[in-house]
Amino acid sequence: MKRRALLLGAGLASAALTGCRSEKSGEGPLREALRDLRDPRPRVRTSPRPPLRPIGDAQLLNRAAFGRSLQDLESLERLGKDAWLAEQLKAPTHDDDESLALRWRLNGLEVFRTPAYELRDTPQKMVLEQLSRSAILRATYSKWQLRERLCDFWANHLNIYARKVYSAPHRNNVSAELMYLLPTDLKTVVRANALGRVHDVIGASMKSSAMLGYLDQQVSDARHPNENYARELLELHTLGVDGGYSQRDVMEVARCLTGWTIEDRFLSGRKLTDGLSHRQTGAVYFDPHRHDDGEKVVLGEKIPAGGGESDATRVLEIVLKHPSAARFLSRKLVHYFYGDDAQAEALTAKVGETYTKTDGSIRAMVETLLKSPELEHAPPILKRPFDFTVSALRATNALTDGSQGVQEHLTRMGQPLYEWPMPDGYPEKTQAWTGSLLARWNFANALTSGGVAATQVDQEAASTLLAPLPAFSGKPEERLALALSSPEFQWR
Repeated sequence: MKRRALLLGAGLASAALTGCRSEKSGEGPLREALRDLRDPRPRVRTSPRPPLRPIGDAQLLNRAAFGRSLQDLESLERLGKDAWLAEQLKAPTHDDDESLALRWRLNGLEVFRTPAYELRDTPQKMVLEQLSRSAILRATYSKWQLRERLCDFWANHLNIYARKVYSAPHRNNVSAELMYLLPTDLKTVVRANALGRVHDVIGASMKSSAMLGYLDQQVSDARHPNENYARELLELHTLGVDGGYSQRDVMEVARCLTGWTIEDRFLSGRKLTDGLSHRQTGAVYFDPHRHDDGEKVVLGEKIPAGGGESDATRVLEIVLKHPSAARFLSRKLVHYFYGDDAQAEALTAKVGETYTKTDGSIRAMVETLLKSPELEHAPPILKRPFDFTVSALRATNALTDGSQGVQEHLTRMGQPLYEWPMPDGYPEKTQAWTGSLLARWNFANALTSGGVAATQVDQEAASTLLAPLPAFSGKPEERLALALSSPEFQWR
């Protein structure tokens, strides 16, 4: 409430300083400030939109963004495709350039402002609701659509099941809830590195308390190396199941990672008895007494004895320079942005070359992919429920707070966010989602008829963004629901 009053005060001050009307919108500054606080949708002009080119604007927005919106169509018309994409590739990691209303709504989510050890007093239902709300609001309203696409990609690639309960060895293996560690992971691993380097995002994940707790790394020590995280690091995060590693490599990586654990004692602000350092509860740290400091061999490369915590750094270097890493990670990006057909393998090789030349620059890999001529002839990809839901909100220029009204429909469609229990992330194959079509149609009908709580569509804007609408004599909301339920909209 104090923050809202402060922002309102800023609006009043602005009104006093700038006079009666705003040159930007023709509104009074006070009314404009109040509107901006209520409505996260970016301000766009209201003149008629140019028609969409079926191969061009719509294709690019379906792949590099979460579908078409008034803002992005205007940007494409003003900048052109190449300049729009170049701007998207320069997206910052912060939210300073987002709309005032979006920033205000995101700042109101306590899970991203409260330390993990204090967040444990918050009900689990609220934590999950706010995590999901953040993802929905950002994907729907952010001006940096490509960044949000990549956040969706990396959050699924480095999937963590929020409801996992992990054992806390320093507290006699008392269970602890993983979801309280997840907000920090999403902020410091996924969002901070979505357009950075593969080395950075995988490296940050290797020191994420949420990831280590999810895969039981906190109980791994020299006497009993736990292979869970080592296996998923090789199979799912870097090399792929056919990446050329052996069971012996898994065991050696597990030995390299022993000693990395989670501070689960309530020690914030107190000196530790083990003489290591000051740490907050939930922090990842290296305990040399639990580490296997002998010689190891990973993918044929020797790691000398006595390396200590640098063993983990060597593992990361070895696996990410392996040819399978370039191929596997490029293939996943191609599958996400392009799809899967006869051209996908050639495009994977092209993106893989960029990976090698740029030392794993995600920005460069995505640029290669999205600027490739193959994209204009890409096969259709069935939208997963999150993709479909957000693209529907954008296509109807909807005003929503992303709360339970939307989230309940996501659950019915089979994709409640951060609740996939397996480390491979939500399925990518079309067959996994064809059973959710009825739930999708129900969402389309509820959205366009005012049946989604705290969500309202813009009928006029939707008629433009979804043109051509079905030609029948039904009510406008029924025509919009049919458009959202059509194969043309279900696939991107």
